[in-house]
Amino acid sequence: MLTTDAAGSNAPLDAHLTKVTLLAFWAPACKPCMMELPQLSKLAAELDDPNLSVLAVDVEDDPDRAAAVALLADKHITLPVVFDSRGELFAKVFDGIMAVPGTAIIAADGIETERGYQPQSDAAFIKAWKQRLEAHAN
Repeated sequence: MLTTDAAGSNAPLDAHLTKVTLLAFWAPACKPCMMELPQLSKLAAELDDPNLSVLAVDVEDDPDRAAAVALLADKHITLPVVFDSRGELFAKVFDGIMAVPGTAIIAADGIETERGYQPQSDAAFIKAWKQRLEAHAN
């Protein structure tokens, strides 16, 4: 499956994946997404295992890549971003149900998904997701 990066280059999704990758499906107009992404960015900064990573997946139908990247930078979100404008990856991971935010952990032992966003402190959010990622790495 191909994804498009911020520069407009196509690459197989596998090129962006580590042993365990958290995919954060989002759209710029999604307020819960814009609450979740900064916490996921902080999580990514705290991961000390090169086999664990976080990737932002913009699912807009017709994304303005430059505007999306600028929005993330403006909010100090440093996650790598790819674009799934046709929704192929999103539909595959979530069995065709398209609603953001959606989060998926992709690992050798399978795919774990979660819908929506539950506001919580940065510390609690990071601890919970870090434990889930590390559980898949072992």
